[in-house]
Amino acid sequence: MNSLIAGPYFLFTKQSDEGAMFQMFKGSNRRFLLLVALLLAIFSYTVQAGENFYCYEYTKAEESWEIGFIMTKRDDRIEIKICDEIKDEVFYYDNTFSTMLHHIVNEKEKTNLRKTRNNNQIIIEGVFKGEVIQKIIKIDGRPWYQNFEICLAEFARSDLLKKEFWVINEEDFSAYTMTARKKGVENIEIHGQTIEAQKVELRLSGFLSMFWKAECWYRRSDGIFLKYRGTSGPGTPEMTIVLRKEGVGGAL
Repeated sequence: MNSLIAGPYFLFTKQSDEGAMFQMFKGSNRRFLLLVALLLAIFSYTVQAGENFYCYEYTKAEESWEIGFIMTKRDDRIEIKICDEIKDEVFYYDNTFSTMLHHIVNEKEKTNLRKTRNNNQIIIEGVFKGEVIQKIIKIDGRPWYQNFEICLAEFARSDLLKKEFWVINEEDFSAYTMTARKKGVENIEIHGQTIEAQKVELRLSGFLSMFWKAECWYRRSDGIFLKYRGTSGPGTPEMTIVLRKEGVGGAL
């Protein structure tokens, strides 16, 4: 389960606290100013281009790091690009957030892998950690939600109470199903702001449901993912993901 929840780094490498990040820039005002200019440019470009920028803070045990997403809505799909200096990672979804394509390139890890949905098949092909991979996974008509915390946005703002979907394990490329259930509307606090949110409980489908669960919250007004709380698997430390900042250039 770890590969499903933990994601790539956003701008900074993983840090244990804000003081550690400050030390990286201490004595280098010019670099700090360049970083500020870069962040301002991202927000400015996002608004001008009609894209949406979201930065999430990940916390697990004593570690904390950030991941950024740039979301663009096209006529026929939704695109998400991960802000990462180490690897290029892109997701294509249809307009209901069902995954259609996931492409990742990481030269350091000798990875160039593409996963594509074709009807009721997911085709995996490319190179993963130096090994050639070519595999076809048969699924059914249920959606494929590879980044389920993001993909469930459409479900969160719908009238449905339950949703089943497919997920691909990023390490062994096995497929399994998960179930999302709505658990009521709550007011949650995100960085000092009280936000009305739809709570969603996630479990593995079938008898595996007793071994793992997690919770997500989505903003009621637009379905944007706000918070995640759960483990990466049985016996692992709890992880939280919280929306830290956003720059919205157009409604979804």
